[in-house]
Amino acid sequence: MAAALDLLHVSRIDHGVASIRDAALQERLVAAQTPLTVCPFSNVKLQVFASRDACREVVLALARRGLCVTLNSDDPAYFGGYMNDNLRYICCRHFQPVGHGLIQAETSTLPIEAEAGMEALLVQMVKNSIVASFISEERKAAFLAEIDQVVSQH
Repeated sequence: MAAALDLLHVSRIDHGVASIRDAALQERLVAAQTPLTVCPFSNVKLQVFASRDACREVVLALARRGLCVTLNSDDPAYFGGYMNDNLRYICCRHFQPVGHGLIQAETSTLPIEAEAGMEALLVQMVKNSIVASFISEERKAAFLAEIDQVVSQH
């Protein structure tokens, strides 16, 4: 990843969970707020991690250290898990995917009930995804304001 930053001058790192192994790289990613587009379902399905708990532990550690972690789906037709499912997968310890990892439509529309203490981290990861997106700064500001408004009402 350091080589990609140095030689290619990338502005984001897709997946990026291997940064957990390099404290100096993590410091650099925090300082630059380089987005990591993390895809929990595919990371577990592709055995990047031995288990969901191992994936969850790494993703949360990176987020708690201040890295710009974004949660994403990755080819949901193959790996299961659309956006809300990936959020639940990380933020709700007792969330269990159904079948191939796809959630029945009626359950995937239920609100995400994060574990105690996870709310702020969940909001930050959602905000990170807006900041990391390729939309205009004006649209980013509007979405971030909308998130703040929703959070303030709950």
